[in-house]
Amino acid sequence: VGVTENQNEEEGAAKEEEKTNKPDGKDLAQESFEAFLSENESWVMKVVADAVAYSKVAPSRDKDWVQSVIDGTSGHKKDKKESPVQLKLSAEFNENLWPALRTRG
Repeated sequence: VGVTENQNEEEGAAKEEEKTNKPDGKDLAQESFEAFLSENESWVMKVVADAVAYSKVAPSRDKDWVQSVIDGTSGHKKDKKESPVQLKLSAEFNENLWPALRTRG
């Protein structure tokens, strides 16, 4: 069973390599997207339908704020100093909680 699985994986990898080296002028990104979509269409279509339904009932975000996020000027604390409380919380989290969370799986 293991040999057949490895053989199938190798054949699949070889076919994928052939696709990426095709000189037929197709865009690799487009081909990759189409392959992903065809393999995941059932759940992707549900996600898109949910997103469209949500967008019809949820309030829109302020266009200026969205543009500021895109531009990287959204007013997040980049140059401002963090409060001492925030620094202590971050340090405690990094020392005590994060190591345990990283090893869970």
